[in-house]
Amino acid sequence: MPNTKNELSNNTGGGSKNPEITNNNQKSNKDSNSSNNSIKSSNYYKSLKNTITITSLPSASGTGLPYVWTTNTWKNYCPLCGKYGGLLINPKGVYEKEITCKYCDADYCGSSGKDKAYGSRATLIRA
Repeated sequence: MPNTKNELSNNTGGGSKNPEITNNNQKSNKDSNSSNNSIKSSNYYKSLKNTITITSLPSASGTGLPYVWTTNTWKNYCPLCGKYGGLLINPKGVYEKEITCKYCDADYCGSSGKDKAYGSRATLIRA
């Protein structure tokens, strides 16, 4: 019986050490991913200017625009919340690319400037 207790305690002890190692590996993966995120977020820094330029496909309904890549420049102003300097280029990774307000989370079509919510509540201002 003493051997059984030792085996159990060794298994328990070994089992508790392995999750710690796994957690350390996960932390290092998160650290490496966070450095990749800073590279991807270079669009964020571009959007801190007075204007924001985006190359995108139409993604709002009812724009009537052809489904081709276009480049447009907009004032860095959200007409829904009324704040300047908060527009970000595609932080959610949408295929068509979109503009999102970091203050009110409104999404805009990069081609037409229309708000993507049902009924299109607002439109961005061309620069």
